[in-house]
Amino acid sequence: MPGVVLQMFARGDEAPARLGFTVTKKVGNAVVRNRSKRRLREAARLLLREQPMAGVDLVLVGRDATRSRKFTLLIDDLRRALARLGVPGK
Repeated sequence: MPGVVLQMFARGDEAPARLGFTVTKKVGNAVVRNRSKRRLREAARLLLREQPMAGVDLVLVGRDATRSRKFTLLIDDLRRALARLGVPGK
């Protein structure tokens, strides 16, 4: 997806999903990276509120487009990435 790379590990249990966020130095300085992580964190929070998940570890990797992408499009990117991976809902 243009705004996010999503990696998943299926744990095989029923515990709530665990999330990790990372943005490389290629994206920008610390301020830009932290802003990108905050945007990813909020998008994941909103998405998990409407569609709880269990038994998976998710890593959201910020890309260069993460900082400038419209927030609604960022949420759609995350939603499509989850659907492509087939992440189970709760």
